[in-house]
Amino acid sequence: MLHMLPSKHQQINYLHICLMHTGGESAAGLATCLTQHSTKAAQQSRSLVYDAALALHAATAQQVQGSYCLADRDAESACHMLSGLHSALQACGADDAVLRGATALRLALLLEEKGELESAREVLQQVWCRRC
Repeated sequence: MLHMLPSKHQQINYLHICLMHTGGESAAGLATCLTQHSTKAAQQSRSLVYDAALALHAATAQQVQGSYCLADRDAESACHMLSGLHSALQACGADDAVLRGATALRLALLLEEKGELESAREVLQQVWCRRC
């Protein structure tokens, strides 16, 4: 668990191990890893987090492409993937406005439909107020 590790160096190593372990095995594992650890890891290695975000996006692009509501196929899984992608893009300060905006919008729509209004609002505010 990242929050239990004593040093930033170990945190980055843990994220790197987590990314290497889950990246080739499952996109869901990579999404979980990014959701949980990207903020702390980006403090030391933004490029590692950004690379992981792009890998997740490439691996899940077709799966999340049509996910705008919970009735869509694989919407729960897409919500999980989008959450990891959004967390990583936010943490590393990615400047790809189209990717950040599309990810945030899809995630916010799914969260809103699940009744998680506060989370949906936060996601949109993070993207909208990025340079505020």
